[in-house]
Amino acid sequence: MDRKVNTVNGVRSIFDKGYVMLPQIKQPEVRKYLMERCSWSHQTFHLKKNGLRKISPIEADEIESAFHKYYVDPWTGKQLI
Repeated sequence: MDRKVNTVNGVRSIFDKGYVMLPQIKQPEVRKYLMERCSWSHQTFHLKKNGLRKISPIEADEIESAFHKYYVDPWTGKQLI
C-alpha cells in the first residue's frame, strides 16, 4: 500500500531524512526548538517528522531554520556546504 505524502508548497513534508543527518547530540536540541516554536507535543513532532500530519508554511520555515544552522537540508538530508 502506498502511503500518501503531505506536501508544503510542492516540497515533501517529511523531514526524517534531514533529522537523521543532524549530529546525534544535536537532535534533541532541534526537536525541543521545533516543539517550542511550533507548539507541538512530542507525538505531534514525530507525526510531522514522518509526514503523517501536514506542515504549515510557517512550520516549514521553522524547520528549515533549525536545520540550516547545521547545514542540513531537512527535506533531503543533504549537506548544504
